[in-house]
Amino acid sequence: MISVEEALARLLAPLEALPAEQVSVADAMGRVLAEDVAARRTQPPFAVSAMDGYAVRAADLGHIPVSLRIVAEIPAGAALPRLGVFAPPLRESPANVSLLLALIVAAGVQLLLFRTRLGFELRAVGLNPAAAEYGGVAAGRAQALAMALSGAVAGLGGVNFVLGYKHYFEMGFSAGAGFLGIAVALLGRNSPIGVFFAALLFGALTVGTSSRQLDPSVFDPELAGNLTYIIQGLVVLFVGADLLVLSVYRKARGR
Repeated sequence: MISVEEALARLLAPLEALPAEQVSVADAMGRVLAEDVAARRTQPPFAVSAMDGYAVRAADLGHIPVSLRIVAEIPAGAALPRLGVFAPPLRESPANVSLLLALIVAAGVQLLLFRTRLGFELRAVGLNPAAAEYGGVAAGRAQALAMALSGAVAGLGGVNFVLGYKHYFEMGFSAGAGFLGIAVALLGRNSPIGVFFAALLFGALTVGTSSRQLDPSVFDPELAGNLTYIIQGLVVLFVGADLLVLSVYRKARGR
């Protein structure tokens, strides 16, 4: 019976002669998994337990070269046109038609939530599922529908990145988007119109605090990424502060 290391070595041996651009992402994951298995031999039990989640996540995309994270380029006919084609001032900008699509979707969600019965049911379930169900709303159905619609709208963000900006699919491109979306929704007060302007603010923060936009003689480029998170955290903190202050004030009055 052969060891796990030998089995992985035999599995990956035929790929040694291939150029890097032809090696699959699965190969890169397998290599990191092999390193993980080998490391387990010398690690104490608590370290091995901590490494389990690392292996399940296919071993951290940071260890996989960018050339291997790119799965495939999209056909030229599937790429969304850049807005610079229609507006010369945006000729050097990566802004594309997906921006207009986002505006249409935001307006549609606004109408759906605040001008239709379905939207009323979704908001009622979000505020108080028990009360909504008591009023005749199928809470489970509404929650499932809300999740499906949310996933569809979130997928449009990938349309911008893959079809409008990069023109290829890259693993891990959406990392951190979930947390950022929560912060944007919080700042926008869960209103599609508010979310639109909040997204513009966070986008400006992300681009404006990048190392390419800051003078290295004034601000250390290594701190640029952290500056983005600090500003975003402060924005979320101050937006939620009013709820905390009101809660403390009401409890103080109750006493």
